[in-house]
Amino acid sequence: ITLASEEKSDLSRLTPRAIEHDLHRIEKQLAVLKTEVTKKKKIARKETPTSPLTMSTGDITSYVAQKNFRVSSKQRVVVIVPPGKLGVILANRRDSTGTVVAEVRESSPLAGSLNLGDKLVEVDGVDVTEMLVSDITAMMKATIDKERHLTVITSSKVR
Repeated sequence: ITLASEEKSDLSRLTPRAIEHDLHRIEKQLAVLKTEVTKKKKIARKETPTSPLTMSTGDITSYVAQKNFRVSSKQRVVVIVPPGKLGVILANRRDSTGTVVAEVRESSPLAGSLNLGDKLVEVDGVDVTEMLVSDITAMMKATIDKERHLTVITSSKVR
């Protein structure tokens, strides 16, 4: 490839220092452009409604569909327990987020009132969400001869 004499003279002026300077200038320009693009993306995200609290009904429907949410109908229910044994097995959740109903015996007075997976949150108005099963059981045994009130969070239909 033969270069014209003008092009040869332009290339001869490029020293390593000049090339380094040009590269540094280009890197700075790219950094500025990248920052501007990032800012524009952040602004675009802020303008797009992402919270159901700020959306119209139509937007909420499409938001839920996009996020593939499962709509849950968890309810807080108070179950009145007669005096005596419950016939219910409780278990602490593995992720340490409370106590759940692990089994309801057929002979239990609570059969049909409690379901597997119901989360126990109160016993006679006392918050038990941070308590171990052994402590909850001891508390209920202390009042075995009285009617008790268990508050559970359930995803089943209200009984």
